[in-house]
Amino acid sequence: MPELTVKDLFEEQKEPLRLELVAGGRSLDNPLSNPRLQKYSLAFSGFYENFHPERVQVLGETELRYLATLSEESARDAIRTFCAYPVCCIFVTKGLDVSSEFTAPAPRASVALDRTG
Repeated sequence: MPELTVKDLFEEQKEPLRLELVAGGRSLDNPLSNPRLQKYSLAFSGFYENFHPERVQVLGETELRYLATLSEESARDAIRTFCAYPVCCIFVTKGLDVSSEFTAPAPRASVALDRTG
């Protein structure tokens, strides 16, 4: 069975989900080894016990609002820690704005950062 990549998912779902690649284009070859999605807000608070970086990570309004309540330094640290895991890719929902704190570490960490329309 051929391995599915982030690029495969992106190309297949680009139109239906109105996907936009925001950062991390070099990591589109990351494998998708787990078919489940994860929306794991607790990771940003430092709790990674049930975190599955091999899943597509979904960030929505709740996660981004939580990060906005943190100081700039704390938010930056939380995002860097999150992106330091071998995350296959991140989807930000609802066309929400993605701060530079995400777009800067994502390519360095080999994380494709996509936004839905």
